Amino acid sequence: MSKFSSRQWLAIAGGLIFFSLLFFINRKAPPANTPMQDSAHAGNTIDFDQVITESEDSLPVSEKKMVDGIKNALGSSPDSVHPYLLAKLIKLLDSIGQPIMSAYYTEKLAGIEKSPSLWTHAGQQFYDYSALSRADAKPAIIQQAEVCFKSSIKIDSTYADAQVGLGECLVDGSNPMQGIATIENVLKKDSNNRNGQIALGKFSIRSNQFAKAIYRFSRVLTIDPSYKEAYLYLAQSYEGTGNKHEAIVNLKKYRIFAPDSSMKTEIDNYIKNKLENDTSK
Repeated sequence: MSKFSSRQWLAIAGGLIFFSLLFFINRKAPPANTPMQDSAHAGNTIDFDQVITESEDSLPVSEKKMVDGIKNALGSSPDSVHPYLLAKLIKLLDSIGQPIMSAYYTEKLAGIEKSPSLWTHAGQQFYDYSALSRADAKPAIIQQAEVCFKSSIKIDSTYADAQVGLGECLVDGSNPMQGIATIENVLKKDSNNRNGQIALGKFSIRSNQFAKAIYRFSRVLTIDPSYKEAYLYLAQSYEGTGNKHEAIVNLKKYRIFAPDSSMKTEIDNYIKNKLENDTSK
């Protein structure tokens, strides 16, 4: 399970430029051999330990040597230095594009420091990774994300980001209605919770409730104008309603902030080939 390249992100979502671009800009780098297209594992599931083992075993030799060096130091050092070594290992794993392993060791560090923020961060890493993991691994990864969010909430029951994350896990897991209710409860207490609005906006798009998604992501931009990804979600939502003009407007707004020329080209091509042709008819 090696890391994704930047260009692979652009092909993930079956040609939907909006999701593809969002994956690109987030650069969460899930492993290259775990795309959803892996049908050989359909109908079967693997446990979480196997997910981690496969990730470790697939590391390139040079990277595995660095990882093993820190792991060996963890095994031979006193408990007092474990937080330092875990933080060092997490930084290394982030730098080589291994989010599932980074989350795994972040969860361990959270357990030592009893940190709601670290548990929430690990949970979010697991949840983000699950979106592009193999079908046979996704249930175990979502379950591990849920464990992290629950651990955070156990220490701080008011931690809104953890509650939203838990809600997302429940939606994608065994109890969608409870998940939605969990996120809605966060927004009842604070309608300006950005992550809650984003989550419900994404779920609205999934269920083709595009008008609701437009409301959510417009609200997100009011709450946090720096969340430029909202323009991409708005573009997809407007296209879903048939409003190609507003889809183009929002894609062009995002294009201003696109961090590299390849993304700008993707946007230009989509506008020209998929949107402008339709509006000119």
